[in-house]
Amino acid sequence: CYADAYAMFAPPVAWSFFNSLEQGDVVAAVDVIRQYEIPWSDLLIFGRRKLDSKAAMKTVLWLTGHFETNRVRFPRTSLDPGGAEVGLVRQFLQQVGVETVR
Repeated sequence: CYADAYAMFAPPVAWSFFNSLEQGDVVAAVDVIRQYEIPWSDLLIFGRRKLDSKAAMKTVLWLTGHFETNRVRFPRTSLDPGGAEVGLVRQFLQQVGVETVR
């Protein structure tokens, strides 16, 4: 599950995690989790604003050029493209070294 999310927008992160597990290198796997998963969890769960995970992921894929919009289907609420929440997602991507196109 963990590798799937990053595989969509940062495949090298997913491969790094997968390879660490395949080699039985728990320390390296935990390092990947600390570097990438904890900031994502902080944004979604522990941040000032708890973001809807589907809306946040759609925004990640929009910011990285994989989708034309960041809108999600009803009844979920999309993040405002010019809003503060999108700024937080953009800041997260910069923090983990993922390039954005928007």
